[in-house]
Amino acid sequence: GLICDIGRWTLFEACAEAAAWTGEFGVAVNVSAIQFERADIEADVREALSCSGLPSSRLCLELKESAFLGRGGSVIAKMRALREAGVVIALDDFGTGYSSMGYLADFPLDKLKIDQSFVRRMNGNPTVFEIVRAIISLAHGLNLAVVAEGVETEVEAEALHCLGCETGQGYLFGKPDEAFRMLSDWNVPIRVSAKV
Repeated sequence: GLICDIGRWTLFEACAEAAAWTGEFGVAVNVSAIQFERADIEADVREALSCSGLPSSRLCLELKESAFLGRGGSVIAKMRALREAGVVIALDDFGTGYSSMGYLADFPLDKLKIDQSFVRRMNGNPTVFEIVRAIISLAHGLNLAVVAEGVETEVEAEALHCLGCETGQGYLFGKPDEAFRMLSDWNVPIRVSAKV
């Protein structure tokens, strides 16, 4: 189907958009299991970075646990090649899939994104709070950055901060919006001459 074509277009657009931003802002792109499995994902990433002029360190590819299930060696090789090129690899929606903890040992990752279902329930549920604490501790023990998804309240943000979570994502920090509006709100200059 079209998922690979749409994914490729999204990758190129995101890199071009991020290249126009001044400063060190990065961009994260969700990549489907099907798109990642394609033999040319590495070439697509290299081309998107080359065409846009975006440094590879400012691109993060986010993969769900389902991207790894039953795909072993070929996925690992692609992830390693992308990481060696400087691209950041994140495991998205951690804790909601059926994968084994062994994936954390086997797959070359840079970031772990805690699923919003845990964040939403952590303050009213001591068991979920301990699961979030354990995920953050595990990630740090594996030298992975941690992002909490779905942060909507100051209470959630403070609890996550106290647990050592470095980054939050959610409505507390801003609603999804077009990049130019977001950057304008943050007073970030935009370069007009980005390569496309």
